[in-house]
Amino acid sequence: IVMATISRRQSPKPLKAVIPRSALNDVVYQNLRPISLSTGTLFAFLAIVDALILQPEVASITAQVATATAVLLLALFFLLGHWPQARAWPHHIAAAIALLCHINALIHLSLLRDPDQTTYVIFIVVALGLFFVSLRWYLSTLTIVWLSWTAVALSLPPSPDWVHFIYTLANGTELSSIAFGLRRHNARQLIHLQADEAAQRAQLAARAEQLEILQATSHALNSTLDTDELVRRVLDNLAQLVQTDRTSILMRQENELVMLYPHGFPASVRPEEIRIPLDSDPHSLFQQISATKRPLSFRDVGQNSDFKQVDSLPQTRSWLAVPLIIDDEVNGLLSLARTAVQPYSDQEIELATTFAQQAAIALKNAQVYDQSTRFNQQLEYEVRQRT
Repeated sequence: IVMATISRRQSPKPLKAVIPRSALNDVVYQNLRPISLSTGTLFAFLAIVDALILQPEVASITAQVATATAVLLLALFFLLGHWPQARAWPHHIAAAIALLCHINALIHLSLLRDPDQTTYVIFIVVALGLFFVSLRWYLSTLTIVWLSWTAVALSLPPSPDWVHFIYTLANGTELSSIAFGLRRHNARQLIHLQADEAAQRAQLAARAEQLEILQATSHALNSTLDTDELVRRVLDNLAQLVQTDRTSILMRQENELVMLYPHGFPASVRPEEIRIPLDSDPHSLFQQISATKRPLSFRDVGQNSDFKQVDSLPQTRSWLAVPLIIDDEVNGLLSLARTAVQPYSDQEIELATTFAQQAAIALKNAQVYDQSTRFNQQLEYEVRQRT
């Protein structure tokens, strides 16, 4: 029973859910430290290069700016390792890094007055597509880069080279957009895969727990003949896997159902005194279950006129009845009731069916034991009578 239940249950295919913004933020956040370290190191190197090869009046400015940029980025690297609150603002920090690099490129462009310095701006534009995953932040930063470069370029002397670099910058923007689209798509796919993996791990953990409980219940069936203990253990284990407000065994005795082994009933109620008359109508609930020998579940019993509420109990809303089949006959029901409209899932119905089978085995064993005991007692009586 245990292995059949586990093998029949199939994992539902994960659905593509809306990706929360925090998940996309985490993708950028994970790149902040390595980018700030590598970029800070690069600007420290550029500060040395500027001081060595540029004219002194230009190098005195660009080298200092590059040094300050390197210090800020390296400080950011160490800060990110000790400032967990930064996880809430990854795109803000990413934009600050990008614009800090862009400021250095604009300073070179304005001081050297050479259109060739636009090459650094093109590198930054392409890097934007490899850095961001938020469309809003990507477009905003890209717009700032374009507008600021245009403003500086217009302030410089005209040159035929500007046409070339406008075209090259436009191509760089197109390449950046492609890179951004691919990065965003891959990031979303990665998040989906991580979510699916987490869901599968949770399902495996739940299955392991279910298997452990089912095996413990099966072991109990072979370790004791105490029917009350067995059935109560079955119902206790069922309660660990299927949430319900009330659980009981309803056994057929002549023309009525008698309530046994109640769980979750109010202290003021005496469940053993509850009797449910059986209706001979073939459309009655018990007759339907007896005919099909399958569980019967109602999302809301208030919409079914055949269901009879027990006055002394809180009203049932969602209900599940699983047949207790003994010798190929339905001798009772495993009843699970919820006082709120919360329909039982297919997985819960399957679990309840497995536990109902175990309860039926315990009740069957009790019948066999009682019959054997009565037979032995009768045999001993007859032997005494003859002697």
